[in-house]
Amino acid sequence: ANSDCAIADDLSGFLGFALSAYNVDPARVYLTGISCGAIGIWDYLAKNGGDAVAATVTISGHGEWAFEEAGCELAQMPPMWAFHGAEDDTVPVVHIEGPIDRIRACEGTDAAGLELTIYPDADHISAIAQTYDGSAGHDIYAWMLEHTNDPAE
Repeated sequence: ANSDCAIADDLSGFLGFALSAYNVDPARVYLTGISCGAIGIWDYLAKNGGDAVAATVTISGHGEWAFEEAGCELAQMPPMWAFHGAEDDTVPVVHIEGPIDRIRACEGTDAAGLELTIYPDADHISAIAQTYDGSAGHDIYAWMLEHTNDPAE
């Protein structure tokens, strides 16, 4: 990634700190981010894999740079539910649909672990509220809690 959204190292450092300083269940580490934060999650997964993460929710971001970097290795990432507005002019929806389609085409992809929800009338910002507040009918919190992992030691 070649932007301010390339936060893989920062995110890795934060996760390491949180896991060592707080009483965190390492099997239940979830990442969610909006816009640049969502791109940063993709960046983190491309550089670090998903061993430390049980599931991710990304909103109004893209996986273009992550796929360029990691390619089909992303097929082994933890479950992801990506949300996007069809009317997003900041990060056009093609930039999330493309990488997800390419990952789904990879051999060994768990397609059930990679979900994409497009809000037909939402833009870059309005996709955020309806995802987090549940007004679109999606309970991302229950969905995340359905997932655990066996973190690498």
